Amino acid sequence: MLYISFLYTLSYPFVLKNSKNFLYIKSLIYFCIYLNDIYLDMSLTTIVSNVFKPRQKELEKYVYDAEHLQHKVLMHLINKGKNTEYGVKHLLNTTNSYDKFAQNIPVNTYEELKEDIDRMRHGEKDILWPGLVKWYAKSSGTTNDKSKFIPVSHDGLHGIHYAGGFDAVAYYLRNNPKSRLFDGKSLILGGSHSPNYNVSDSLVGDLSAILIENINPLANLVRVPKKSTALLSDFEVKRDLIARETIKAVRKDVTAKCYGGDISRKRKLLEKQKEGKKRMKQIGTVEVPQKAFLAVLKLD
Repeated sequence: MLYISFLYTLSYPFVLKNSKNFLYIKSLIYFCIYLNDIYLDMSLTTIVSNVFKPRQKELEKYVYDAEHLQHKVLMHLINKGKNTEYGVKHLLNTTNSYDKFAQNIPVNTYEELKEDIDRMRHGEKDILWPGLVKWYAKSSGTTNDKSKFIPVSHDGLHGIHYAGGFDAVAYYLRNNPKSRLFDGKSLILGGSHSPNYNVSDSLVGDLSAILIENINPLANLVRVPKKSTALLSDFEVKRDLIARETIKAVRKDVTAKCYGGDISRKRKLLEKQKEGKKRMKQIGTVEVPQKAFLAVLKLD
């Protein structure tokens, strides 16, 4: 309502000088009030959801045309990889169908590709995927108790992971039209990453950390905690910082209803608040045993 009051202030002398403009100014003010009422009731999610509507229509087509989509994706991948070392070795340049792909491309284990991946990690290009792959998702250890390093290309990052996340939100908003998903903050957490050998700007670590490191800066408008906090490797430190950044201190403005120059009343209220805080500190803290806390959580 501040801009409406401001409009009144500006328009008043103008109306006095020229009374013929009164109806125009009055109509303009009512229009501003109308817009104010609309945007007070409209959530940010309602506005942002329009961005996802075109994609929602595309996704509906895939339900009935999945085979065509899969063939399109396969041909795209073959075309992208045909000039790589792996693509040349397995005749991707002559592969033009699913049957040919199944015939030319073997099912590989990680150990069979490990040497190629290590060469990629050292900065070699066009091995398993065109160009230089800078990011590698590190597994926590599987069958042979050793971590595996899965290449995450720029194409995969944006065409699979981020695109998949976008589609998930599109489905969610379609199925939950009254959602207020973007009206608050989103908790975005991940693991950690570290430099990959001595390759410039190359990282190895948890996939979640790689996604957070490369996420669109616009996500910072709705995210908590900060990226630097989300990527910390020390969980104890991370936990405390997350609490500080996401849970704001509770503060009651006891002088909110005091107007103008009512200084004496404001001072009295602030003194009473100060005394109340002092009494709270004197009472001290109460420790609740963990068993009692968990028992309360289990109650219906």
